[in-house]
Amino acid sequence: VPDSWFPPLKGASVLCLASGGGQPGPILAAAGARVTVLDNSPRPLARDREVAAREALEIELALGDMTDLTRFEDESFDAVYSAHTLYHIADRASQEAAFGEIVRVLRDGGVAVLIVANAYPVLFPVQLVKRLVAATPILARAAVAAGRTGPVPYKPLSMRTMRRFLEPHGAVDMVGAGIPTVAFNQRVTEHRGLGKWAWHAILWLETGHPKLAARLGPHVQITFVKGATPT
Repeated sequence: VPDSWFPPLKGASVLCLASGGGQPGPILAAAGARVTVLDNSPRPLARDREVAAREALEIELALGDMTDLTRFEDESFDAVYSAHTLYHIADRASQEAAFGEIVRVLRDGGVAVLIVANAYPVLFPVQLVKRLVAATPILARAAVAAGRTGPVPYKPLSMRTMRRFLEPHGAVDMVGAGIPTVAFNQRVTEHRGLGKWAWHAILWLETGHPKLAARLGPHVQITFVKGATPT
């Protein structure tokens, strides 16, 4: 996790949402943050517990749903981190509830770093078609009836919708997130044949045109600063 993504971590309270598995939580704790990891499955939390014990780190673990963070008081955290989770929430209303909870538990000046899916990744036609199918109820039902598996069930919110939801509460920046998600997507069709050139294009765009990369590529990094003036 690059240091530049967050405010100074020494002593900062950080909430990692649906982030069990022994990776971001322990990394942030090792950097000096006071980390809470929330996940809806005991298995990844057990991995965090294992890594924390091995590395002598203090991490608070919580079993729960990121759409309901009422266990935490308003403005409880200096930072929130979530990667590749929000767009797996089943419906739009629940995704918006998760965004609302993230805003609520952040302190003024706090930073949320969220890796989400782009609903319309035009450089990646296979993913684009799958996401359009998922967003169209009659097509989604047909795909499920045909026995399709994989990305069809999830329905990422559009970049415009996410920005519209967050901007009343602070500043929002959206850039492409292809580089940190390449390993995550090794089995995606576009990693073969002509798709490799699409990935090369996205990685090139992220270097010089990160905002354009967000619009064309498969994933987006949102950096939200609560209470800051939108630019």
